[in-house]
Order: sequence, then C-alpha cells, then structure tokens
Amino acid sequence: MVFNLCLSYDASQAKQAGSTIPLKIRLCDANGQAIPTANLVLTARSVVSGATSAARPPQDAGNANPGGVFRIVSDGYMFNLQTARDMAGPYVLTFTVGTDPRLFRIPFTVRAR
Repeated sequence: MVFNLCLSYDASQAKQAGSTIPLKIRLCDANGQAIPTANLVLTARSVVSGATSAARPPQDAGNANPGGVFRIVSDGYMFNLQTARDMAGPYVLTFTVGTDPRLFRIPFTVRAR
C-alpha cells in the first residue's frame, strides 16, 4: 500500500524538555485524503536526534502507548511521547506501519528547560 503521512500537529512548535508531546498523524493518499486505519498497526521504534543522529528508545507517557503502538483516535493515530529532561533540538520519531519493514519518520523539536 502506498501512502503519505499527514501531520496533525505543528512540527515547528518546540515543546519543553521533560514534557509530553502528542504526536498525531493520519495516513493519507496522494490527495491528502485519509486512508482507513482499521487494519494497520503503527509501532514506534526510536527517537533520533537531528543534531547527532544518536538514537534512544521511545518512551510513552503514562503507558498511553503500550509496546510502542500508536493508538487509533477518531481521525488517525497518536503517540504520546515523553521527552527526557536532557533533550534539546530537532528530533524524529521513527516507526513502522504494519508488516512494512521501512522506517517512517515524523519530526518534532524540543527546547531546553
């Protein structure tokens, strides 16, 4: 299946280190129309620094995403990412979709405390 990622959050707005960032996305077709989500599981794999390329495991906030699985919400998928207090700068959350082995990436920015 071919699809695009449509962000449902403002990736340019930096969030404070140590906070929770709700990363909400939709899987879309080439025209930006939502693709039904019923049979696809998105699984977070890593958080990668844009400055150093260092990777760390994704931490969900309050067990909101057990096993790193995005939860299905009314119009897409959501991962509540808990940022570390020592994070600052641009990052990407990598994830897989279903059995597709490719890593997909969504950006976010963390500002120092």
